[in-house]
Amino acid sequence: MSLVVEQRVLSQGLAKAATLAAAGNSEAFVTLRKYQEEFGNNMILLSDIDKETGKSTLPEGAKKVYDVLNKSWKDYKGHIDTILNSQDTILVLSEDIKSINEQMPDMLNASNEVAEILVDNNAPTRQVYLATQQLMFIERISGNISVMMSGNTDAAQSAQRFGLDTATFKRVLDSLINGSKMLGVGQVEDSDAEELLVEIATLYDEIKTKVADILERSPETFEINNSVLSLYNNSISVPLLTQPRN
Repeated sequence: MSLVVEQRVLSQGLAKAATLAAAGNSEAFVTLRKYQEEFGNNMILLSDIDKETGKSTLPEGAKKVYDVLNKSWKDYKGHIDTILNSQDTILVLSEDIKSINEQMPDMLNASNEVAEILVDNNAPTRQVYLATQQLMFIERISGNISVMMSGNTDAAQSAQRFGLDTATFKRVLDSLINGSKMLGVGQVEDSDAEELLVEIATLYDEIKTKVADILERSPETFEINNSVLSLYNNSISVPLLTQPRN
């Protein structure tokens, strides 16, 4: 396989490995480092540097093409470095997201039961409304958290919505348990619903530190996602070059 063809294959592998690594795939980091090193070494070979003079012996036309490619590679490599240097953060956030997603079904089921109990018992309209809204917040939290580390263009907005929705969910939950003049709702008095609300609060307490961790690291998350998007949208096009001497 010629170096040019090999570079083209590696450029595709780099983009794929970077996307997987940014999504929390630990094995992809090993592959990404390997491909980055191989691509960089091949760039040195393609430059056809004379060992005595230290200068490239590529023909003038090929040299100009190589310089453009090398500049693209430097920019590309910078984004790869951002992902590689953020490995610890990415893997921690991936585990945080996994833990939160594991709790969401139980929180959703319990919240749905609360809403049904309040409806069946003809609870105050405000209580029913807020209890029903909680179902929407849980679904949005799950949806936004999945987008945050996906390299999607909506990642930044999803992180903001995640922060707002988790805070609102907790505020409404506390209001249903204790009552709130600010939200205009009284304390839920049905014993079964009250028990479920306490259960939901316990489930939330188990993930609140992970929620805080995700929000605290969101600026770094934005940088990682921007790098993934740049790699995806600006894949390296490897032109034909005069092959270096043996």
